[in-house]
Amino acid sequence: MPSLVPPVLAPGVLGGTPQPVLRAGHLVLRPWQSSDAPALVAAYADPAVQHWNGSSLDADEAAAYAGTWAEHWRTGRRVGWAVCATTSWLHG
Repeated sequence: MPSLVPPVLAPGVLGGTPQPVLRAGHLVLRPWQSSDAPALVAAYADPAVQHWNGSSLDADEAAAYAGTWAEHWRTGRRVGWAVCATTSWLHG
């Protein structure tokens, strides 16, 4: 499917830099990590997530999914962050 939006940056231009961690209030956007696999499995077990994504993930698939994002950043093909709550917010 062709993209109707031109790229803002040339593919790969950010690949030589570390993916940043972004903070916004009580949220942290950080690069995906292999340790995120259990959370992905749990999220994709939700019927609403399965409905809108048309799929589920087992542990191996979740680990592979989390692992693909570093390569996407390096090549500039795609960018994605894990969205997390800060612990200070969780613990009052």
